[in-house]
Amino acid sequence: MNFNRAFAARNLRRDTIELYFSRVLPNRSTVEYVTNVIVEQFDAHSSPVGVDEPGIRLEREAAQQLMDDLWSAGIRSTYAKAGDDLIEALRAHVTDSQKVRDKLLSHFLLSPLLRRPRIKRDRS
Repeated sequence: MNFNRAFAARNLRRDTIELYFSRVLPNRSTVEYVTNVIVEQFDAHSSPVGVDEPGIRLEREAAQQLMDDLWSAGIRSTYAKAGDDLIEALRAHVTDSQKVRDKLLSHFLLSPLLRRPRIKRDRS
């Protein structure tokens, strides 16, 4: 079953993320909502028929909306967290590099050995 709308909301009282799925039918006057999900149990050693099909299939835009809603609810991908750590490390590196640059520049600019000697011109 394809859904073209999906969103997530955080329930603070239950400390859960609630998922909502719906689809607008082609006649545009009917909307179907997922209200109950049926969970079927199978013997772990048997190969149930039809399990290779997903329980819910989302259109790309609905999946994007779901991801955006999950982000707004405070859920982050493990990969995104790793990326955030990398960005923070790069920021720290840039800050350190700027400090080194500033110290080196101030040292060389203030060093008497590197100053240009002034040439006195005779104004006669």
